[in-house]
Amino acid sequence: MILMLVQFNFENFLSFREMQSLRMVKKDENGKEVRCNHALVYGANAAGKSNLIQAFIYAKNCVQIGKIDNYLDYPCFSKSSEPTYMEFVLDIKGNRYSYGFEFDYNNPYYQSEWLHQLKPEGEEVIFEWSYKGDLPCSSADDRNIVHVPEGFSFDSDSVIDSKLFLGDNCQVDSRIMDVYEWFRHSLAVKETNYRFDETVVSADYLDSLLKYLQYFDTGIIGIKLEPFDIETIKREDVLCRDILFKGVVKDSVILYRRSFSDVGRLIYVKVNGDSHEYYEMRFKHSKVQKELYTSIESESTGTVRIIQLITFLLERMDDVSDSILVIDEIECSIHPIVMEAYVKLFNLPEFKDIQLVLTTHEQALMNSGCAAIDDIWFIDKKNGCSRLYSLRSFGKDLKNIDKLYLDGRFSATPRFSDYYLGDDQDD
Repeated sequence: MILMLVQFNFENFLSFREMQSLRMVKKDENGKEVRCNHALVYGANAAGKSNLIQAFIYAKNCVQIGKIDNYLDYPCFSKSSEPTYMEFVLDIKGNRYSYGFEFDYNNPYYQSEWLHQLKPEGEEVIFEWSYKGDLPCSSADDRNIVHVPEGFSFDSDSVIDSKLFLGDNCQVDSRIMDVYEWFRHSLAVKETNYRFDETVVSADYLDSLLKYLQYFDTGIIGIKLEPFDIETIKREDVLCRDILFKGVVKDSVILYRRSFSDVGRLIYVKVNGDSHEYYEMRFKHSKVQKELYTSIESESTGTVRIIQLITFLLERMDDVSDSILVIDEIECSIHPIVMEAYVKLFNLPEFKDIQLVLTTHEQALMNSGCAAIDDIWFIDKKNGCSRLYSLRSFGKDLKNIDKLYLDGRFSATPRFSDYYLGDDQDD
């Protein structure tokens, strides 16, 4: 294990007003700090679980594109004028780092950015800056430079455009590169409507996929690739994004949909230099109908979801074995036993270097052996504000956790009003 998320801190983001912390380490029986393989996050509908997922997505996008991401109307709490704060504590190659930034979406400008190495003897500032005075700024002189290493670049255009500088200075210090690469490759987030957009796979992807499809009892006994005319998609859908296919540089799997509600086609792209070969993945169920292979359109919603989750996992193993997977509402269309089996995969040796953060409503996972007390979290919302807290805060000797949760012991469950929804009845 060379990569690990230790803690994610954030404040003033969507429904989270106060500072929140998701911690992915715990103490063993000897008091030694060890990593958590899982974080299972529970809460009522609209409590803020998906907003936690959005926080991961937003931070990743900000780091990758440099600029403040504008895909959300207002990422800050209730259009607050206070800055939004995001910080990641990471273990990378034996070193612990704190990387974070603050921004004011209403301006919108980044107000500060920092990268520190956390050592037993204290913190080493790798780089840190903040703005002086009022925003917007007009030059690099408007920055308060706490410390930057030799060769660190403050591009004047980036100053005016308000960009993060982590990605622009990877060559200055290998530690900067390590942290930037964690955001680019190790942090993978999938929302409920996860699609296969440019999911890179390895040469043995089909064999591995079939193995897990059989393990999860989907009834699929074979997978075949049939040549596919990519022009068909262009003829079917004038809104088709050609770049999705032209931009593929490695063997990939893409779920193309004609509309949001359409299951679509599962396209396998083989890349050979500058040329691309396109195939449709088709699936066989019956041993009686030997030659009958059907498209993913014929599969159930649950089977499509299982294929998505398996592909997601295999992608991480092939790309970066030390990863953190963040999945929203993993139980969508999945049988509870299959979901439990999927989560338990992360306890196996071949998956031991992958951390899993997921939101769920499935309380059966609480007592299934999938997660310890330190791995279970809740999100509750009161007066419009969401709060993230750990099961550990309720003690360590808890039994029948699922029953206690449904009984309201830990909150984070629906609260129904007294309003009667039925027809008026006589007393």
